[in-house]
Amino acid sequence: MREVLQYYYKIRSLQNRAELEELESRTAANGEKLSSLQSEMMQVIDHINRFLEANNTAHGTISAEAAKIAQSPMTLMA
Repeated sequence: MREVLQYYYKIRSLQNRAELEELESRTAANGEKLSSLQSEMMQVIDHINRFLEANNTAHGTISAEAAKIAQSPMTLMA
């Protein structure tokens, strides 16, 4: 009976090591994926930021032109 238990624990130990190695391997792969995803997200955020800045600049230009038109006498209504 003792030999059977020793064998069982030896097999169980080997199985636990194999599962641990698999988990470590998946953890490393997930870390790489996370790093890649983070890099892609930073690029997207940069594109969004540039779009918003350009939109803000365009809005400022349009608003300034609209203010000029609003202050000028009406020449189009004839």
